[in-house]
Amino acid sequence: MKGGEKGDGAWRVGGDRGTAQVKGPNKHTIDQIKDAVRDGLRAVKNAIEDDALLPGAGALEVALSSFLKEHSKQVLGRAKLGVQAYAEALLVIPKTLASNAGHDTMDALITVQDEHVKGNVSNARRAAVLGHAAACSEPVWQDG
Repeated sequence: MKGGEKGDGAWRVGGDRGTAQVKGPNKHTIDQIKDAVRDGLRAVKNAIEDDALLPGAGALEVALSSFLKEHSKQVLGRAKLGVQAYAEALLVIPKTLASNAGHDTMDALITVQDEHVKGNVSNARRAAVLGHAAACSEPVWQDG
C-alpha cells in the first residue's frame, strides 16, 4: 500500500522501507496517533536534512540558566533581579522532565548542573534524561 489507507478502525502506511499499522478504538484516536507518528518522523527528517541538533532533555535550559546566572553578576540595578528570575525559571523545564521520568528532581538537576560545570555536555544530556551521568552511553538530542 502506498500513501495512507483507512479502514476497519486502522490506519496503514506502506513504503519501500516498511509498514506501520495503527489501531484504535475510534477514528479520533487513530487520527491522534497518526499525527503523533507523522510529527515524530518529520522531526527526524528535519534534523537529518538541516544537519542541526540541540541538546535535549533539559540540558539546553540548564546551560542557558548557568549562562544567565553568570551574566547577572554584570547587570546593574533591578534588571539583575529579572535576569536571575529568568535563569531560575528556565530550570522548571529540566525539573519537570525529571519528575515526569520518576526521578528525584533536585538530585537530577544537581547532577546535570555538576556535569555542565565540569564541561561534560554529553554527560549533562544523559543526566538530564536518566537522573545520573553514567546511566546511558548515548547522548539525547532533539530536533532544532
